[in-house]
Amino acid sequence: KLPGQANYARTGQYLGEWKANKYHGKGTFESANGTRYVGDWVQGKRDGMGTLWVKVKGELRKRYVGQWSENHPHGRGVYYYANGDQYSGEWKNGVRHGAGTLTTEKGVYEGAFFNNKKHGFGILDLPNGDHFEGMFVDDMKEGEGVHFYFDKERKTHTKRSVACHHLVFSVMQSGPCWGQSYAWMLSIDSVPNTNAVFMPVRIT
Repeated sequence: KLPGQANYARTGQYLGEWKANKYHGKGTFESANGTRYVGDWVQGKRDGMGTLWVKVKGELRKRYVGQWSENHPHGRGVYYYANGDQYSGEWKNGVRHGAGTLTTEKGVYEGAFFNNKKHGFGILDLPNGDHFEGMFVDDMKEGEGVHFYFDKERKTHTKRSVACHHLVFSVMQSGPCWGQSYAWMLSIDSVPNTNAVFMPVRIT
């Protein structure tokens, strides 16, 4: 509070460039709760390149770095989620939209996003070593795809390779089996085009 201003309390502060009585150009805004934005402004809104910081347990932590439009992440940028997840890629009006990489405790997804969800072609690497390449719809595997299984006994990783030994993979198809999508699993003991065994495998 300022001297003689008993009812005055600062709710935020801005240090930077102005135009026509609005934040415009380079500037830093810090709100009362400690949230801080450092970057470009256009007509009073976050627009251009900028970094958003949030205060967590008394410490400033980076939340988003990248392009902005009309106060929303828009273009390319990196978002650091409170739970430790991280997304690096394209944004549209504040949601993941376009090509990007999402890293979570459940694995790493690299591919297309639509309206904040995995949608289109993508590549998913799972913590157990499995690897999937194929189509997604609304965050779920749907359509054509190939799942490469990690063989723990042989310690063979089949990531992004269809020619390595002891390969186990499944080709997702649509069909009447179980009334939903299913997969044919092919086990290869040496190299492709040798003796192999096909087995239908239900997928969820």
